[in-house]
Amino acid sequence: MSYAWDTCSSELKKFISDSLRKIQSIITSKQKAGIWGRSNPPKRFHAIIRQASEAYETEKSAAIFSESDLNRIRDYFKKSIEDQLRRI
Repeated sequence: MSYAWDTCSSELKKFISDSLRKIQSIITSKQKAGIWGRSNPPKRFHAIIRQASEAYETEKSAAIFSESDLNRIRDYFKKSIEDQLRRI
């Protein structure tokens, strides 16, 4: 199943936006967050992170997201954020 950004559920949009905000609280700008997101997570996530970053920045994206890709990236960020919080 695939989703255009405009058709994603508000819960999924909120999760993506919240995740990007958490990253941005560490990194000071959307641009730097996008650069970080395209270079730090595993390469298998780079394309989806780029698409999500562009969709978040413009809020008018024609990007199509697969549900399985979104779930994998969600799980990766959730685990990464939880691991970071445990270290604090």
